[in-house]
Amino acid sequence: MTIDPQHEIASLIAARDQFFQSVEESYSFTSFISCSLTTAAEAYFRQAMMRCELPNATILTTLGEDLKQTHAYDLATCGARTAITAVRVADDQLYRIALWPLLAGLSAIDWRDALRYLAVVEDCGARLGRSAQKDLAPLWEEKKEEKTAKICESYFARSDAMRNLSAMGLHSFGTNEELWYQG
Repeated sequence: MTIDPQHEIASLIAARDQFFQSVEESYSFTSFISCSLTTAAEAYFRQAMMRCELPNATILTTLGEDLKQTHAYDLATCGARTAITAVRVADDQLYRIALWPLLAGLSAIDWRDALRYLAVVEDCGARLGRSAQKDLAPLWEEKKEEKTAKICESYFARSDAMRNLSAMGLHSFGTNEELWYQG
């Protein structure tokens, strides 16, 4: 069965926009307790991304189109929350899906905030036995967006000590199944 790219793009945009409409002001990847990180709109958005058969570059471009800065933060936060959920349920595919909204939002947020998101995603990847750098590099290269590439390359050029959670003012708590972050 062949896919209709225009239909796929329209479906992805509709899911993204529905997600944006439902995001609350307090939307964050940090919490005080190990709580559920999946809202109904996030679940719908994740499912749309998981069904999507478009090339990575098209997905990243589509997710990042016409973003307000608040929506860029929402996408990056969704990426981090999805990565945390992937660790909680031990799902490599879900982790890879998390990288799309993360990268789509990175170029429009403050670079210091971007480093915190990358630290969380890197920690989640390590917990799954994955290398965030190896998973992200082909995506940011495909995206061909200079600011995103610079942010990611600069982050991964740092020493391990300068990339760890505590260097970013974050701390992880709980076992993988109950993972949460505070900071």
